Amino acid sequence: LLSALEKTNQALSDTEEAEKNERQELAENTLLAQNAYATAAKAEEDIEAHEHRRAEVEKKLDDLKKADKKRSLRHEAMQELAALEEQLQRTYRVLEVEKAKYQKAEGDIAELRAAIDERSKGVNGMIARAKEYEADLDRRRAEVARAEEAVARAE
Repeated sequence: LLSALEKTNQALSDTEEAEKNERQELAENTLLAQNAYATAAKAEEDIEAHEHRRAEVEKKLDDLKKADKKRSLRHEAMQELAALEEQLQRTYRVLEVEKAKYQKAEGDIAELRAAIDERSKGVNGMIARAKEYEADLDRRRAEVARAEEAVARAE
């Protein structure tokens, strides 16, 4: 009986020890599970934060791409504006040259008109003198005709 009792006590002691070990293992496993759960929850938060940050960075990247495109478009527009300004300056220079040519032509025209007017005065004077000569010639013809009549009557 004693031997059976010792065996029972030993079995009970072994069972208690095993139970204690199992409880300790259960506590450790529970702690590990809690730590794993906390780590998983933290990992999920980190993933969400990372995804949120990633979305922010992607948005910033898109904004930068848009800004870069705007800068590129602005640069192209500035180049086009500079080209137009240069073309405008060339057009102004051509206009100045053409204006000078026009003014010279106007001056030449004024000189030609003055010369024509001067010639017209000369021509008009010549015409007036020619008319005077013609009138004088007509008077002399008339005198010659009268003189011939007078000679013819006298004969």
